[in-house]
Amino acid sequence: MQVHYPTALPQQRHSPLEYHEPPQHRSLSSSLILFRVSVGVTLDSMDQIYSQGSGSTRNIKSFNYKSCNKIVNNIVNNTVADDKPQVLQWLSPLEPQKRHQHLCNNRYDGMGEWIFERDEFVKWRTEEDGSHPVIFCEGDPGVGKTYLSSLVIDHLHDKAVRGRRNIKVIGLYCDYLDRKEQTTPNLLGALLKQLVGKGDIPEDIHQAFEAAKEHLGGVGPRLSQLRQMLKTAIASREQVFICVDALDEATPEYRLDLLDALREISRESPSVRIFLTGRPFVRSEVEKYFPGVQVISVSPTTDNIKRYLTMKLDKDTEPDAMDDRLKEEILRIIPETISEIFLLVSLSIETILGETTISKRRKKLHEMTKRQNVGDVYTATLERIKAQKGSKSRLAMDALMWISHSERPLKPEELCEALGVELETDDLDIDNVPSIRTIVACSLGLVTIDSSSSRGAFTNSFLRPADNPLPRLRIMSLGNTCQEGNHRKHNTPCTEAPR
Repeated sequence: MQVHYPTALPQQRHSPLEYHEPPQHRSLSSSLILFRVSVGVTLDSMDQIYSQGSGSTRNIKSFNYKSCNKIVNNIVNNTVADDKPQVLQWLSPLEPQKRHQHLCNNRYDGMGEWIFERDEFVKWRTEEDGSHPVIFCEGDPGVGKTYLSSLVIDHLHDKAVRGRRNIKVIGLYCDYLDRKEQTTPNLLGALLKQLVGKGDIPEDIHQAFEAAKEHLGGVGPRLSQLRQMLKTAIASREQVFICVDALDEATPEYRLDLLDALREISRESPSVRIFLTGRPFVRSEVEKYFPGVQVISVSPTTDNIKRYLTMKLDKDTEPDAMDDRLKEEILRIIPETISEIFLLVSLSIETILGETTISKRRKKLHEMTKRQNVGDVYTATLERIKAQKGSKSRLAMDALMWISHSERPLKPEELCEALGVELETDDLDIDNVPSIRTIVACSLGLVTIDSSSSRGAFTNSFLRPADNPLPRLRIMSLGNTCQEGNHRKHNTPCTEAPR
């Protein structure tokens, strides 16, 4: 940021930034005070300037307007740079880049590349007249829409880098478990963070941040502010691609506000392209805000299924329980019978590879491929969990309960401590807290840890409290545990669990 000095100061007969013989040397100090007030730098910074110009006559002679200008610019620029993390956090606490990194790390080669050959996608990406600015990819739970979104983001970014054009790709991953944090202001703020995060913070954003600090002791950006700042930031780019995954997982009111904001941006910025994914039930909402939207149905291809199965077989931790004949059967039978839902394929191969002999694996292959829906396969996985020896079954079921009914994403340490709480005890026994590795192992693939954001999450994102097959018989138990921990924390008696 360049500092512009008041025009009156340089035009004075004796500029405070020029050398003068003593006793005018004393006027340098008073002029620096005036200069500090004019440009808003700190007293310590002015002392630094003064010390550089008050040593010897030779040093003072070299302390001219140009050198001071450079020093002050550095001071102010450093101050603004120091504010940058606070400004970005003020825009939004969301960090979609962490979710994206996790998806990239778990995406196998060739997954979803079919979309790049679709005419709708090619026209959407390349046409300059903006006649097809929006694509909506719809699909049932577990077909791979989120991985497809991550692939599209990387594909567009690579194209922009190779073309060396002023193009920016920004994205969001809506998450049912994070719905309270994913408000419309936070979602738009996350997009804006990605646009301005690499360079200097634009002046309009920095001014809004400074003004917000003074208002009621500090407030977040208003939705109207974010919409305007986002449009301004987009206008500085040759083209911007906006990708939003899992619209169906956003809270309905926030989803509609987000679609309205995206529609306004699209109308005012013809170069903007928008890529959306979601379940079929949000299609009508998307079409309401974007008439003529290009709709692509998402479902796994046979080739993608075989690629995925091959990857899982190559990473088999029990190679002695596999032979070429069984491999051939897996690669043939699974794509033929359960290829419509990618998640179903994933659960099936995890279950098969969980067996310890070739015979048991072959038997499980035929059992799993007879089940034609996710609920059946999921129920089969729960049966395997319950069949575990000792307390492993109870630990896994409790973990699934906590994750599926939490009001926000649980961190691994939070889940571990919750599972370590015993009712009717006064203190948390640290030796009773299970490790996250044990929890994941006992859950047989239904729980994974998002390593990029240190967040515990369902592998199966569609398993929400409203539609997952987990029994609700132990919800009261969870309430008792929560209340027990809360009363222990505040040293108050525990009565009954919340209803």
